[in-house]
Amino acid sequence: MFLIVWLVWLVLRLLVPLAVLALVVWLVVRAVKGGRGGSRQDPLDILKVRYARGEISREEYDRMKNELGEGPPKNILKP
Repeated sequence: MFLIVWLVWLVLRLLVPLAVLALVVWLVVRAVKGGRGGSRQDPLDILKVRYARGEISREEYDRMKNELGEGPPKNILKP
């Protein structure tokens, strides 16, 4: 009986700190990712942010937006 109690105590003594450590690591990773759980941003939102930061020109913005299917294409052949 004493052996069983000792084994349970030993297992709990090892598992509880490991569980706490795993929880801390998970919380840190989640905080670093901004709490989004790794979800992706919409490509158009990323494009808007890049344009607002001045990373791309208006022409590049329009071209990329059209490629994403978010606007009418500029190079339509007229009848």
